[in-house]
Amino acid sequence: MPEEGVERLAENDRELLIAALLQELSDTGLGSDDEPNQRGVEIEEIIDFVGSIADQTNVSSD
Repeated sequence: MPEEGVERLAENDRELLIAALLQELSDTGLGSDDEPNQRGVEIEEIIDFVGSIADQTNVSSD
């Protein structure tokens, strides 16, 4: 990952990262009731963070 973190990732790379996180959420982040467990909550927070960086990058480049 670049020193600047996810804000410097290309859009395609951010999309791939989010896809991998969503797969991990599906595989390990849900309890038997399909609600997020602790790991799932943490993965969701990372997804939200990466998504918010992507949104800010898109706004600043418009």
